[in-house]
Amino acid sequence: MQAVVVEKYDSIQNIRLKQVPLPKVAAGHVRVKVQFASVGFVDGLKVQGLYQTKDTLPFTPGSEFAGIVDETAADVSGVKASQRTRDI
Repeated sequence: MQAVVVEKYDSIQNIRLKQVPLPKVAAGHVRVKVQFASVGFVDGLKVQGLYQTKDTLPFTPGSEFAGIVDETAADVSGVKASQRTRDI
């Protein structure tokens, strides 16, 4: 799969997509196949290392997205695979 991976704090113009392995679904979590994403103001600050807190490198920025639930952990209820995020 492709993801933006910030390996060093840098200008937002220098971030790129990178091929990464599909993550396993941990207990209590779901995996979403992202169809739409945006880069918000906070994301722009975080990738430059200018936000009030710094994420541990490497990290994948972003919290604004929409897509389809791809997989759920066994202990997750109320959400199922193939469900749209807007319906959660």
